Amino acid sequence: MNEIFIKIIKTVQAQTTPSNVTTTIEAIAGRATNVLKVTAYVLAILFTIIAGIFYITSLGSGQVKKAHTMLLWIAVGIAIILLSSFIVSLVQYIINP
Repeated sequence: MNEIFIKIIKTVQAQTTPSNVTTTIEAIAGRATNVLKVTAYVLAILFTIIAGIFYITSLGSGQVKKAHTMLLWIAVGIAIILLSSFIVSLVQYIINP
């Protein structure tokens, strides 16, 4: 009976080593990052559609400038999203070469 408990304890200890915990944290962080990226892309598409509606409905009023500004910030946001993986990899390399 004691042998069974010893095997169970050894198995649990092997599964909760710091390397396994680190891997699990990295996996969770990776999934969270992917969810945030997808959410950011969806928001970028939504705001692009809204900016297009401002262009269509502006009829030469001040809404054209608002649409231009929205599109500029959407482009900046998409650039940040695209560069985010590179930035994270760069920071990880600097911390752990």
